[in-house]
Amino acid sequence: MITLLPSVNISIVGRDQIRLGPPNRYTIHYANASDVATGEMVITLQVNRNIHIDHIEPSAPDGVDADWLYPEDFAVCRGLVSCTA
Repeated sequence: MITLLPSVNISIVGRDQIRLGPPNRYTIHYANASDVATGEMVITLQVNRNIHIDHIEPSAPDGVDADWLYPEDFAVCRGLVSCTA
């Protein structure tokens, strides 16, 4: 019997160095490279206490508007802790 598993690829695109002052935009691309459904999944982004996430802009198919997510819409974790939304 052969077991097929999802194959999720994740990459972060943005500047190598964070600039002080103006916002720094980073894009997280994720995709399932297999034909097997992933089911629900969580992407964790660990940042230090000097980084502030203002909002998340989810992507959507052409013609569909996706609402931005603000800090009250997602879990913000600082350091090596376990947290949930």
